[in-house]
Amino acid sequence: MSTDGNEYTLNKPDHLTCPECGGALAKVEGDPIPKYVCHIGHVLSGEAMLETQAETIERLLESALAMLNERCELCRQLLDDGGYDKHRIEGLLRDATRTAEWLREFLNDSKPTGRSDYEGRVDIGPTNL
Repeated sequence: MSTDGNEYTLNKPDHLTCPECGGALAKVEGDPIPKYVCHIGHVLSGEAMLETQAETIERLLESALAMLNERCELCRQLLDDGGYDKHRIEGLLRDATRTAEWLREFLNDSKPTGRSDYEGRVDIGPTNL
């Protein structure tokens, strides 16, 4: 769920962003090899964009896994300390553990930077794309 309580959607982006700086990208027209340039001068081919995006995705997923692992440890510490709603913290621990295990398995089974096929990918269901 998003922070405003609505479900996340996958609408078509209005533009692509530079995987190096996050700036807006423009497609270079008239070049036989598709290229993209951002407003501060990064120039990437389509293949370079795919590779850099995959590296960024993997790094962000690894960060999410680390945060989930820390959340599990925080919940365990709070349970040990007492003085908190035990059922609530246990539920948070279960959720964080389940999500961390799912993400760990996903990262181990599907390396975004090294795969060119879709085997092992998670089906996220219908989108608005």
